[in-house]
Amino acid sequence: MARKITIYLFLYTVTFLIIFSVFTLVPLRKDPYSLLQLMIILFMSLLIIKYTKAILLILIAPWNVVVKTIRENRYPSAKYKPKVSVIIPAYNEEIGLLNTVKTVLNSKYKNTEIIVVNDGSTDKSHDMMSSFVEKLSKTSFGGGGSIKILL
Repeated sequence: MARKITIYLFLYTVTFLIIFSVFTLVPLRKDPYSLLQLMIILFMSLLIIKYTKAILLILIAPWNVVVKTIRENRYPSAKYKPKVSVIIPAYNEEIGLLNTVKTVLNSKYKNTEIIVVNDGSTDKSHDMMSSFVEKLSKTSFGGGGSIKILL
C-alpha cells in the first residue's frame, strides 16, 4: 500500500509540474504562434474550469482503495453481522409470495431468517410455500438462510 501511495504522489507531482510549466515557464513571444499559444491556454483553462468536478473525481478515485483498507483495519468489528428476521405476511398472496421470498434469499446479506405468516389464506399460498421449502431443502437456492412457515 505504501508503494501505491508513492506512485500516486509521483504521478500527481509530474502532472502538476507539466501544468505549471505550460502556464508559467513558456514565455509569450511576439510572433504569430504566440496568439495561437494564448488561445490554446485559454481554451484549456475553460475546459479545466468546466470539468473541475470530473477532474477531481479522477484524481481522488485511486485513493478509494487506500481509504477502504484503512477503515477495514481501523474498525475490525464492522464484520459483525447479526441474524436478521424477515417477516412476510401471506394472506392470499399466491401470486407474489414466491418472488418475494426469492428476492430475500438472493440478497447480499446472507445471515437471514425468513418467516412467512399465513393467516388463513383461501388460495394455494400454503401449498406453494410448502413445496418451495421442500425443493429448497433439496437444492441450495441462493444459500440465504432458513425459512419458517407459520399457520
